[in-house]
Amino acid sequence: MRVAAVGTAMGAVIAFIALEVLDAAVHLETITLIDTGAFAAGLALILAATVLAAYQPARRATRIDPAQTLRADA
Repeated sequence: MRVAAVGTAMGAVIAFIALEVLDAAVHLETITLIDTGAFAAGLALILAATVLAAYQPARRATRIDPAQTLRADA
């Protein structure tokens, strides 16, 4: 989850900067290139995919007894 959060934050910042540069280069009167709704939807989609991908392994890991695992490694 942490890796996905860092990657999402970096991607959002880079995309926002790229759109700012593109918006400065291309002058459109009625259309804005920076759409907060699209950014929010993209972040929500990435968050949902990350939660779905991390849920099953995390649930499986909580069923294991730590003491038994430590004894097996010794």
